[in-house]
Amino acid sequence: MGGIIKPILKPIKKLIGGIGNLITGFLGMFGMSFDTPDYGGGESYEASQQGITVNKQSNVAGIPIVYGRRKVGGVRVFAGTSGSDNKYLYVCLAVAEGRINAFKKIYINDELQTGMNNTLTADNQSRHNVRNGSKFYVSGSKAVFQFFTGDEDQSASSLLKEHPQWTDSHRLRGIAYVAARYEWVKADFDKDGNQTVFNPWQGFPTIQVEIEGKRVLTGDYSGHTTTTDNTYGSEVGSFAYSDNPADCLLDYLRNPRYGKNLHDHRIDWASFRSAQQICNTNDSNTNFGGSLGQADFLNCNTFLKPEEKMFNNAKKLLQSCRGFLPYVNGQYRLDIETAESDPTTLLELTDDNIIGSINIAGQDKNTKYNQAKVTFNNKEKDFESDTAIFSSATFKTEDGGEDLILDIGAPSIIERERALQYAEYLVKRSRKQLSVTFTATAEAQDLVAGDLVTVTHRYERPGDATGTAVEDFLFKAPSSASYSAPEMIFRVTSQKLNYDGTVDLQLLEHQNDIYQVTQQQEDRDLSPIQTPPITPGPTPPAPNPTPPQTPGKHFTVTAFETTIFNKPGVQLSINNNNFQSVDAFAVKILYNITVGNNRQTFETSLPNQFGSSFTNVNGRFFQFGDTVEVNISSVYQSGQTNPIESHIITMPAQSTATASGSI
Repeated sequence: MGGIIKPILKPIKKLIGGIGNLITGFLGMFGMSFDTPDYGGGESYEASQQGITVNKQSNVAGIPIVYGRRKVGGVRVFAGTSGSDNKYLYVCLAVAEGRINAFKKIYINDELQTGMNNTLTADNQSRHNVRNGSKFYVSGSKAVFQFFTGDEDQSASSLLKEHPQWTDSHRLRGIAYVAARYEWVKADFDKDGNQTVFNPWQGFPTIQVEIEGKRVLTGDYSGHTTTTDNTYGSEVGSFAYSDNPADCLLDYLRNPRYGKNLHDHRIDWASFRSAQQICNTNDSNTNFGGSLGQADFLNCNTFLKPEEKMFNNAKKLLQSCRGFLPYVNGQYRLDIETAESDPTTLLELTDDNIIGSINIAGQDKNTKYNQAKVTFNNKEKDFESDTAIFSSATFKTEDGGEDLILDIGAPSIIERERALQYAEYLVKRSRKQLSVTFTATAEAQDLVAGDLVTVTHRYERPGDATGTAVEDFLFKAPSSASYSAPEMIFRVTSQKLNYDGTVDLQLLEHQNDIYQVTQQQEDRDLSPIQTPPITPGPTPPAPNPTPPQTPGKHFTVTAFETTIFNKPGVQLSINNNNFQSVDAFAVKILYNITVGNNRQTFETSLPNQFGSSFTNVNGRFFQFGDTVEVNISSVYQSGQTNPIESHIITMPAQSTATASGSI
């Protein structure tokens, strides 16, 4: 197992801004820290979307950055009346950072103005009136609009200049906005006193517009000059509309006003180009079915709040494309989580590269799902909140009939077909969470979070009845994109360079078959089912015996039969029954697990109500019938440890159904 440290073949790298996982992106969903913004379903997701379609009046409210297509409200930055009897109300509504691509639709008090929903010309001069058929048409148009895309050289609104306080100096350069004039109507009555003419306005009218958002740098920018300057400003004139996540993220990182203002030499342009091409893939393999049909593999239709932390905004864009943004040798590099077509090109880590033992963490029930409910804003329903649900009967059967539901928001998705695909991906993604940790030789220094690698590791397992040991592969490098255990691909989730040139790696199992776009997604109602009363029948047979477990005061230790690398095995699960509510001063929990002559300590930070699962101790897999001792201690901020409780549990015997050899 590579127990002797190999000579260091490379000098220790000079760290420029750090190596590794500065912005992790989407992979943190399963088996690691959840590193994306908290856009869960239900109220939390609604809260994250709240305010984008309402009209605010403020001199400090942030103006959103819109990428892709969205329905937005805006901020009233000006309001005033003029004319005889203050007949006219003038309003300026700032809707987004510019330059946006186009205004597509306009709503007044939630009523779509159908005579204006094709091309809302934004040329600083064209005026758009409500049409006959609108309730805001009373003996002629009572609402007039001009639209401005947020050009840096846009002129002042001729409509607003009818008000004496709006001048040629009020141009709102770089801000997309709507200029509006509303006309008050005097009520009228017939001879019987019945009102025949109604004023359509009560207070300020509410306006929403559907827009195509920011124009950004797109096309082939792989050969972009990496100067020490930011050339963003000089390139604005060549920007075009794009909902490609790579283009949108690149724009946010470079923008000097609302973004990170990265200079050109801080960007790995080739990686962004490669990610852009992955997202733009549009062929027979990206047919989502339904009304969407064949479409780009990944897109981005979202908004960012300028008052939000830049880090969270970047992660929101990374979530739209399952992206990683490591900082490597002074540059930000964009990687997309997708299938690997040729595993033979990946770095292979063998026993010669592995120093010491391999620690393996298996499946965690608390992050394994058989159903997913994705909340999104559906463009087919005027961008109202909607849900898409994927449910797998096969996975539910594997989970003993228990509903394991993931509820999550997707702020960048606006089509039901994409939301269903995303839900299916999340469920399949959660089914395998094998995490591997070990120290590697200097050959692994170039790895960063998001990289894919293969691992080849041999071990000895019991053979036939004579006890002859058989050499087998725990992991093996795949020879093609289609592979099965023990052939595996891993994704680097963390990398730490040690003082002696060795590298501490944490790897997470990569599934090559979960990125395929499928058209047969299920959409099911997960609400409680109302069933009629059931007439008592014969007494059902006794359930299967429960797995061996040892209850503690604060923890429950359980052992059960499972499958490890397509082989029968056993797993140990330690459930934390909200221990910290009892010992509020503890910051960590230590699990000291002993089996035979093997002993290992595992550390879990608090708060952690769920616990962990284990399949091995120091690389020695649990065997059927093993006696395992678990000693649990708490750790305080000072470093002091306090023993809490002990458990002794016997692993179950191998069942007849799986008796075909063991790990």
